[in-house]
Amino acid sequence: MIQIRSSCPVLLLVLVMTLFSHSLPPATARDTVTPTQPLLDNQTLISSGGRFALGFFSPAAGSASRYVGIWYNNMSARRVVWVANRARPVPGPTGLLSVTANGTMVITDAESNSTVWSMAGRTTAPAVAQLLDNGNFVIRGSAAAEGNYAWQSFEHPTDTMLAGMQLGLNWTTGLSLNLTSWRNADDPAVGSTTCPWTPTPSYTCPLRRPARSGAAGRRTGAASEAPASTTTTWTTAERRP
Repeated sequence: MIQIRSSCPVLLLVLVMTLFSHSLPPATARDTVTPTQPLLDNQTLISSGGRFALGFFSPAAGSASRYVGIWYNNMSARRVVWVANRARPVPGPTGLLSVTANGTMVITDAESNSTVWSMAGRTTAPAVAQLLDNGNFVIRGSAAAEGNYAWQSFEHPTDTMLAGMQLGLNWTTGLSLNLTSWRNADDPAVGSTTCPWTPTPSYTCPLRRPARSGAAGRRTGAASEAPASTTTTWTTAERRP
């Protein structure tokens, strides 16, 4: 018999859900977060075609800091292309990614019962957060038409540009979409290098990263092992996962 006592209702919920998830047989991978089905630290979303994964990760070996990110699901080495809570990690494996009925997405630290990161999608209930097969993480109404998103990660890029993503000023929303480097290889916080959009026919982003073999120099185009039809990346000068 297992007894759980906690003064923190969120932590109690995470503990109960974790124990319950381990007691279940393997299930088909899911690609959504709903108000009744949040994502725990030990769970992962897989896009419908299996190209991308979303979940909690630590950029540095042995680090307790946990971030919610998107990476290629079919690469031998994890290659992160987007990070939600860049400025504030969850300080341990007690993170919870949830979406409210009206479309607010929240990362919670169940240990301290505090909000680490949130993003309001403002959609009609019930809301669904879904990882698409192009790497876009979107919030939509459960009955919304394809492409009708209340919020999408493609409009909040980090340091990698995926196919279908657009940089520059969105005149409708007022968002200025730029790529920004990680602070360093172990810290996805906003770094010192920004890739602004310039309306020229042959545009090369100034962000650079040495090849994993150690060779230096500018690197553009598809990342190694990533599907060429899926990705065009401009990434940072720092080495990172």
